[in-house]
Amino acid sequence: MAKMYPSGPVSFINSSEREFYNLLKDHSGTSDWVVFYSHRMVSARYLNEIDFLILIPELGVSLIELKANNPIRISPDTFVYDYKGKITEKENPFRKIKNLISQFKTILKLPGEELEKIFVSHILIFPEYKNFFDKKICFSSNTDNYINGLTDKKEIPDLIKELHKKQNENISRKDSVIDKKEISEILFKIEKILKSEFEIEENVLAAQFESEKTNSKKGLLSRWLMIENMKKAVLSGPAGSGKTFCCVQEMIKRSGEDFRIAYFCHSPLAETKLSREFSKVSNVEIFDLRSYLIKKLKKPANDTSRAEDLLKEINKNPPRPQYDFIAADDAEFYLSAHFLSFADKILKNGIKEGFLWIAADENYLTKEKAKIFNDALASFSLEGVKIKLNVNYRQGQTLSSLFSSFAGKNLYEDSEISISSKAEIRFYSQNQEIFLDLILENLTKTYKPSEIAFISVKQNEQSLAFRMKKENRGWGKKIASLSSPQDGFMRHGDIDSFCGLESKVAIITDIDEDFFKNDDAGLILYKAASKGLFKIIFLADEKVKDIFSGYMEGSV
Repeated sequence: MAKMYPSGPVSFINSSEREFYNLLKDHSGTSDWVVFYSHRMVSARYLNEIDFLILIPELGVSLIELKANNPIRISPDTFVYDYKGKITEKENPFRKIKNLISQFKTILKLPGEELEKIFVSHILIFPEYKNFFDKKICFSSNTDNYINGLTDKKEIPDLIKELHKKQNENISRKDSVIDKKEISEILFKIEKILKSEFEIEENVLAAQFESEKTNSKKGLLSRWLMIENMKKAVLSGPAGSGKTFCCVQEMIKRSGEDFRIAYFCHSPLAETKLSREFSKVSNVEIFDLRSYLIKKLKKPANDTSRAEDLLKEINKNPPRPQYDFIAADDAEFYLSAHFLSFADKILKNGIKEGFLWIAADENYLTKEKAKIFNDALASFSLEGVKIKLNVNYRQGQTLSSLFSSFAGKNLYEDSEISISSKAEIRFYSQNQEIFLDLILENLTKTYKPSEIAFISVKQNEQSLAFRMKKENRGWGKKIASLSSPQDGFMRHGDIDSFCGLESKVAIITDIDEDFFKNDDAGLILYKAASKGLFKIIFLADEKVKDIFSGYMEGSV
């Protein structure tokens, strides 16, 4: 039996990785191997295209990437996959894994002479792919860097060893002498280095995350300083890229001036949160757009009209010009020609001469809504002030990669947080309430209840947390709604109610067969998951394991 890290209960990205883990663990030819399931390592942020790291005595290290899904189109640059109807384009994995060898060696921090003696091979495994790759695709004329579905799975461990030797022979000098004892000693050092990554307690990592999150604000401030003097700006970027931060900093900067400032957002709860921060500033007013419009139009508080319809109505008899600066945050939810017409009327000098900052995550937009958004910008000549933000200042690389996977495109160039964030999938087969009891029992050992939030991918009234709270049973007794937070209680809500808010731990619930009937399921998962800062747990029905795992492929 191979020595496995981790060796205890393991949560896997998909069934293929579970089968491969067990194969390596139990195969007769791997009894002296040391195997790391690298998705559970701190350094996974650097190695997010590697699934397994194998230390083979007297031979060296093999980096393994397991591709559970077959590509539908391939080229030297990209592989295209169909994840149950979700077409996703990714970088050629042969190119990517080969380039990661140098990063892996850097993580080890071994003396140069020791690194030179350790050969690191790279092997991709396509368990269901029945074809061969052209050398222009796999960058090898000897087909020594992949295993396809024509190989009996029981023979894979032996073939890994054989391919490792072949790769080494192809680049080694014929007169070089291999000291097997010395290699084994270096491998032992590598094991100790990699082993330490599994022994870091989660509460320690969480504390380090908070420290790095504080430090990341320096990067955010630098970003804002580059644009602070702009009268008009359209900040476009994914979750965590600093859109709200930049708007708030601009408001703080101008709060001491003889300026009247209006900040519009999409959520009443976000309005409440920011209103507290500016409670002592007389010239800054914070509004949830829809609530503001209902009040100005003197409609009943329970009015259900859409913001767009309310904007059309208020533009017929708009308020007088009264603001010098407008910050329109969460604008992906409401920006249109009607909103800009409204802003043009309440700005003292209109949009042409006034101060207007717009912040939006355009990744939330469908094609139809993206057209409305961009047409509106064009109608007021705002296309030229669009600023793309693509660094994640809020979450680590693991979650950044996950969000990109859900969105079906690369959202970030980098992450300012170096601590590896946590993402786990928990599949339930029957009673998800009891299943969640066990999850919460472990979570509450590390996190305060107020640091945990349930976010449903469905409407709140249809959510598991809503039912548990309404029936006042089990862990439902320990949760409060977002609108009525309580000390010592967890929070719950749906995606819309969580707009503008975040939580250190996010449990994404109600992922079932009905949910995946949505054409924009990936977009909804991105919206929900982006509210989690450090740890995200997806609670999903076992019946959707294959399709959900497809969305997670190569991301956590």
